[in-house]
Amino acid sequence: MARVVMNGPPPGAWCLACLMDAKQRQWEMYQAEIQAGYAASGDAKPAVIPWPEALTRELGEGAYRAVCGEIPALGIVDGLCWNHVAGINPSQPDVGALDTQTRLPPGLLKRGKRG
Repeated sequence: MARVVMNGPPPGAWCLACLMDAKQRQWEMYQAEIQAGYAASGDAKPAVIPWPEALTRELGEGAYRAVCGEIPALGIVDGLCWNHVAGINPSQPDVGALDTQTRLPPGLLKRGKRG
């Protein structure tokens, strides 16, 4: 199996969530080249995947320490842009996502009485 080298963005204090999103898009954009690189013989040169400058323009500065709204399971993260900082305490609860009779998310059933 040959190697695949994915070039990254220029150095900067980029938002970690922006970076992960951009790398996923780079991966998807160059999937044919990546698969060809992995399929090449072991003595072949590594396939070098370019970093599109258009992705750099979409990276935000990672100036904030907070929970990422898109990946809250990570907890508090250093290096997020303002767009990826999670919000809290909405003014109005989102009742549209809840069943109006049970107040539970759709598909979640209350436990029945045992008899």
